[in-house]
Amino acid sequence: MSLYRHKYALLVRRELWEHRSLFIAPLVAASLLLLTVLLGAGFSAERLVVGLPPPEELREMINGQGLGHIAASTLVGTTVFIGTIAGIAVLFFLLDALYAERKDRSILFWKSMPVSDTETVLAKLAVGLVVVPVGTVLLATALQPVAAAFLYLRMETLRPLMDASLFTGWITGFGRMLLTCVFVGLWYLPVAAWLLLASVVSRRLPMAVAFLPMALIGMFESIAFGRPYVSRVIGLRLLPWDSQAAPLLTPGQDILGVFLDPELWVGLAVGIVMVYIVIRLRRYRDDT
Repeated sequence: MSLYRHKYALLVRRELWEHRSLFIAPLVAASLLLLTVLLGAGFSAERLVVGLPPPEELREMINGQGLGHIAASTLVGTTVFIGTIAGIAVLFFLLDALYAERKDRSILFWKSMPVSDTETVLAKLAVGLVVVPVGTVLLATALQPVAAAFLYLRMETLRPLMDASLFTGWITGFGRMLLTCVFVGLWYLPVAAWLLLASVVSRRLPMAVAFLPMALIGMFESIAFGRPYVSRVIGLRLLPWDSQAAPLLTPGQDILGVFLDPELWVGLAVGIVMVYIVIRLRRYRDDT
């Protein structure tokens, strides 16, 4: 079992080493957010302080929502922003994952190693659906106290308002975002599997193989029926934040209901089938 885990760890490290944009993109996004906070507070601190009401009134205003709730919401917003940038990097990673190894013939080397096609494909999925999302949450969480500390040092008027509820809010937001990572991994499995399928069958342009069928389906539905059916399902699968995932990001909502959604499990079943197909196809493909 230890050897099995070590093998997967090496495969994951290989993917991160060969596709450095997976961690560079989130770091750049986080740096831009932090720079915005630092520059904003640095250049306009006095103006902000002058424009703020007295600490007592400001505390009453914040207590309407709760400082912890504001802190949790800030963490969620930060994670969604960084996660969106990271998601774009994951999209290109999955499209390139099985195509590039055939293009540069490195697949011949990896097939000579004691690593199965199943392990290779699952490691690539784990990077895109587990490692990057969890890393994004950890990065966004680490960003919060850094920004809060700078605001505390720079804006004297805000100091009386920063108490232990900040940490409570961060912990709450962190827990919700970890649950969201679980949901994202399950929800996007068919999407990731489809991108890997396009990567393994494509001879030249994986992106065209992945997205051209969707565009053709949309055009056909528009001409034949005048309304999107399959396209709507695909759209909801790609962008679930306004519907399925919303309860995970909003305190007091039904979390269990999100994971009992039939659409989640139907998509999961479809994704598993596509992953199996990808594994079988990779087994018999070693060139472009």
